[in-house]
Amino acid sequence: MVSGDGTLNDRSHRTIRVLFDERVREGSVEHYWHFMLGYFLPLHAWLFSSARDGVSGPHLLLQNSGPIMNRLLEVSLGTLGIDHEFCEDCSLHPDSGLNLPAYARQSVDPFAPLRWKENVLIPRWDLLFSNRADGLTMVNSAQRFELLQKFDFLQRKIRSAIPAPGCCDPMRISGSYLVLERSEQPEFYNQHGNAKVKGYGKGRRSLTNLEEAVAYLKEAGVKVMRYEPGAHSFGCQVRHFSSCKGVIGQRGAEFLGLFWMKPRSLAVLINQSEFSNIPPPAKLALFKKITYQQIELEPAQAGSSLMPIAQVLEVVKQHNESEL
Repeated sequence: MVSGDGTLNDRSHRTIRVLFDERVREGSVEHYWHFMLGYFLPLHAWLFSSARDGVSGPHLLLQNSGPIMNRLLEVSLGTLGIDHEFCEDCSLHPDSGLNLPAYARQSVDPFAPLRWKENVLIPRWDLLFSNRADGLTMVNSAQRFELLQKFDFLQRKIRSAIPAPGCCDPMRISGSYLVLERSEQPEFYNQHGNAKVKGYGKGRRSLTNLEEAVAYLKEAGVKVMRYEPGAHSFGCQVRHFSSCKGVIGQRGAEFLGLFWMKPRSLAVLINQSEFSNIPPPAKLALFKKITYQQIELEPAQAGSSLMPIAQVLEVVKQHNESEL
């Protein structure tokens, strides 16, 4: 059984399938932005709110989210001591046999997990920041405040629970602007790989002059460091984004790091003009009171572009001056 807010109030059922909500056909649990905001983070919010001192949690059957996303769950849930495994049939696809009860087929609640029988459907926070017609408008001001509280709570809990290996110098991170580098595309996301939605990281788009950009910004007196989130542990990513002064990069899932950043930090998103919609990170930045600047580029040539370094420097200077 679960209470009205979806938390566990009966531990008699020991195995629970934890499902990614696919009632809305938008985004894939195998891709970082949708995985984090639509599965990983709300799952952890549910687990933390359901925890009881001295009582062990249920055995979780987690939806297979691909090798990279599964690894993030392994690290986090393993550190938290949550008993879990991955299963291929933990999804809402038509052949899974996990049909929703009639009362839930139309309802999409952005806060409470939906529980029926041995299944839990995790709320999709990513939809709140998407380009759906409703998005954040589906929640009122009280619910927005509740969501901000959940975000703050999660940041504190995860930062205290997940170790940050000493792979980077904390003194370099503090007060730095991170120039975000996208990761190479793993085989799983290649055209002949097993991912349902193909393409990942640099396989989709990239900036090719990051080394030059970092050198230029440093010469102009900006404290900056090049950072590839996908090459570092989850704990390391949390520490970098929560300690930095801002981030600069090309439109992509790397901007999920805004979740960990402080209000009034800076986010400079370089957007290709072929995207006609508002980047979801713009909405996340607004929600978290992060200073957001967007620079438009002409359509990418073969998926790669040059960072407009002079424009970026002007934005960073303005942000530094506003902080004085």
